[in-house]
Amino acid sequence: NKMASVLVSYPATPGARFDRDYYLGVHIKLVRDALDPLGLIEARALFPDDAEPSQLAAALLTFRDAGAR
Repeated sequence: NKMASVLVSYPATPGARFDRDYYLGVHIKLVRDALDPLGLIEARALFPDDAEPSQLAAALLTFRDAGAR
């Protein structure tokens, strides 16, 4: 079986607020706790370098295979 990846993106919208510290320190841990038993092997947080990005952040979740449960 091949590994499977899911990309979750958070679009930048006018007035949107995104707390990177919370996302890295709390949210990603909650994602891991919930999805590790379902075959998650990696959770990466990605942040743009752009001064005016179209996305605030993205999470790349990698599972051991597409059928992981």
